[in-house]
Amino acid sequence: MPKLYSYIRWPSERQAKGTTLKRQMESAKAFALMNDLELIEIIDPGVSAFRGKNTKSGKLGDFIDAVRQGAIPADSWLYVEHLDRLTRQDVTTAQKLFIEILELGLTLVMGMDKRSFTLESVNQNPTELMISILMFSHSNEESKTKQSRTISNVKVLVERHKEGKPVNIKSCGKHPFQCGIKAICSHTNHGNAAQ
Repeated sequence: MPKLYSYIRWPSERQAKGTTLKRQMESAKAFALMNDLELIEIIDPGVSAFRGKNTKSGKLGDFIDAVRQGAIPADSWLYVEHLDRLTRQDVTTAQKLFIEILELGLTLVMGMDKRSFTLESVNQNPTELMISILMFSHSNEESKTKQSRTISNVKVLVERHKEGKPVNIKSCGKHPFQCGIKAICSHTNHGNAAQ
């Protein structure tokens, strides 16, 4: 029986408390049952795809390596709720990952609309490639917008702290100082250097 590997990822602990795991699992189970595929779940909790952590040190990267090495058959299926589960990196990096997955021989399924991508289908219908590019672009822009909001929020909190007012660092996300303070310090240093 062919295998359907369901890659399930979410970036924050807050999302883990919600419905994301259940939603992604149920959708994959239904697809596997409908297509007579054996379901294997790959769960990557608390891993962001904005900088590619899930492909560098996460379970998606491990899965791709296993396919490359022949430990997972190349004719397997990879199921994701949406293409943004794979990556939220810039569109060219995302497209390289997308093509690599297809060139390995995998069938990529996007659960959102049950769309299947194979190397053959993308070559026969380049519109599928354009659709993936648009989806990756949208996901990256969405992540950049969230990052910008977080940095703005951190700047306000730093100013409040300097004024002696109470601040809630947790309101900045999982790692506020990694995503915000570096940018603030960098911005401040550049600003001082220019004066």
